[in-house]
Amino acid sequence: NPLERSHISQVESIPYDDKIAATLSGDSLYITFKMKVNTNEYHYLLSRGEWTEGVSIGRMSHYDRFNKKLRVYMEGISTPQLNSRTPLEPNVEYDIAVLFDSESKRYEIYINGLLDAASQHVYQNEKVRDAACGLFLGMEGLGLGARHPTHKPRHHLNGHMKDLLICDPRATFWKLHTKHLFSKATLAITVFLLCCQRQFACAILPYLPEETKLEILSFFALMDFI
Repeated sequence: NPLERSHISQVESIPYDDKIAATLSGDSLYITFKMKVNTNEYHYLLSRGEWTEGVSIGRMSHYDRFNKKLRVYMEGISTPQLNSRTPLEPNVEYDIAVLFDSESKRYEIYINGLLDAASQHVYQNEKVRDAACGLFLGMEGLGLGARHPTHKPRHHLNGHMKDLLICDPRATFWKLHTKHLFSKATLAITVFLLCCQRQFACAILPYLPEETKLEILSFFALMDFI
């Protein structure tokens, strides 16, 4: 089942259970949300503990070497860290999507509907490792996971995160609510997933937004030509 939150402006701790373990590990993972930060400091959107445990996403400080860029980390795969190319400025809302899929060898960051960064070293059968601890929204849960138990959480979010969705895209994309499936940042990923399920895509084509419909038909035409 997808994990969803409509609005986060304060820290939320979600206890570890089978749903958290299944949603945040495996060979396919999709995370999307809208975000805005108010300062140039570090801001963590989500983590499982220290930032290298399991899955984490944070916006770096202006004095970090990844100046104001998004840092995504997925423990267990060959190249776990992926940074955005675009810096995320304070007081601007961004539409973010992160996709990992080992079958198609994709690990990507989308910002405002455009592909911003992609790993060149993704291999089939790779899996994101379960951190075996809870999920912390709005901070880096340093000391709350398995590592550095004497440390305290840090890098709290000063701003907000909205419309958070975490799921396995291949298992659940056709069941997602329209507000997620056809948001600006997810259009390219939606098209990719629908094109992988051609029979299903053709069945629902009449009900799709015009922009999505044209993208899918164009893709089908290209594949038929090839």
